[in-house]
Amino acid sequence: MVCALLNEQFPNLTLYTNPVNVTTVDAIRGVEVAEGVQLTLEGRRLRVEAEAGQQLTVYNAGGQQVGSVQLQGRTGAIDLAQPGVYVVRCGEKATKIVVK
Repeated sequence: MVCALLNEQFPNLTLYTNPVNVTTVDAIRGVEVAEGVQLTLEGRRLRVEAEAGQQLTVYNAGGQQVGSVQLQGRTGAIDLAQPGVYVVRCGEKATKIVVK
């Protein structure tokens, strides 16, 4: 990317930046939050596989809790009503996901 700044103090200033690769992700597939915690997104259903009895809690970008479930066995699921950025917490581990 090149940025040209033209004004009275800098009539010919040109800034060059390092190239940045930008990628987009439509959903998550097999994201590992921490050792032993696996997330999968199917549509807007978030599935988790982790140690039995863990608490799975999901928060939206505003910090509001949008879902919570105690894992029965090693798996659990939460339906996410709309696209957005979410923080997923399973036990003491957390990660951020983007749902489109």
